[in-house]
Amino acid sequence: MLGDAHVSKAFISTLPRSGDADLSARVAVGWTKDALKVRVEVTDDQHCPERDYTHAYKGDSLQLYFDPFNDALPGHPNTDDDVEYAFTLQNDGTVSRWLEKGAEGNFKGEANQRDKLIDPDVKAEITRAGTRTIYEISLPRETCLPG
Repeated sequence: MLGDAHVSKAFISTLPRSGDADLSARVAVGWTKDALKVRVEVTDDQHCPERDYTHAYKGDSLQLYFDPFNDALPGHPNTDDDVEYAFTLQNDGTVSRWLEKGAEGNFKGEANQRDKLIDPDVKAEITRAGTRTIYEISLPRETCLPG
């Protein structure tokens, strides 16, 4: 069980923050028989997404990385077959579901441009009210456990 000793509030060590009202998050993760569900509530006094969604990690966004084959070992992270997503709420209300890398080891980023940023199998709702952004993500079982 992970406790407070395993949680870091230094999301980015070079990014100063003045406390939980400036930047903090609560995370919930669960499975259904068909999907991995992720809900993240972020408190941030400013919402500054990167305009170029292909670089979502440079702004306010949620990145999910996971190892669907569970084949990483100590000293050998083996990220070649890991899955990488970035979810962004743009200032105009557009939600992007950017699949950067699939489990088969190939980068998908450019292919998403043809699909208008949408991975049709992944459901994402992102809302912002006041200083709170809520990400509700549903990843199909096949995305999380291919093969």
